[in-house]
Amino acid sequence: MKLRIGIDMGGSGVKIIILSDKLETIAKTKYPSDGSATTLENELCKLMKNAGISSDDIAYACVTGAGAAVVNDSIAGISVKKFGEFESFGRGSRYLSNLDNILAVSMGTGTAFVRCDGSRYTH
Repeated sequence: MKLRIGIDMGGSGVKIIILSDKLETIAKTKYPSDGSATTLENELCKLMKNAGISSDDIAYACVTGAGAAVVNDSIAGISVKKFGEFESFGRGSRYLSNLDNILAVSMGTGTAFVRCDGSRYTH
């Protein structure tokens, strides 16, 4: 079983979650954003160590958010896939709602409205 990592590098905070292949939460953490890939790698390694997970256990990491540009093609020896913030939010909202056509609202540091129409996501 290969695990997956989701990383949201927001303007004010970074959230990291490790998921099973059945999307069950294995471990998660958050910390204030400093815009640094080094801090992200340190926090990710600490989370994996605390959960008893090695980079060999991970299939890939998905990264999104305002700070995602600082992340290279791999982090801590794990392949990275980057996704746009609104597509990520739209896809997650569609998955959780089990609907294809919705208006999703993200209320965090900023508020975003994302129209999800099938596989199209409009901010």
